[in-house]
Amino acid sequence: MLVLVCWFWFVGFGLLVLVCWFWFVGFGLLVLVCWFWFVGFGLLVLRNVFSSQDK
Repeated sequence: MLVLVCWFWFVGFGLLVLVCWFWFVGFGLLVLVCWFWFVGFGLLVLRNVFSSQDK
């Protein structure tokens, strides 16, 4: 009985760690995507500004 309880605890803890890890990785990817969007948008705006100055 004790072995079963310990096993359930271990499995539950493992699942919790896995879920937290996926959350962390997902959040990291989201931040990365937002950061790439921001940088890409900033470069696009800068390019438009510089090209409009040339005219």
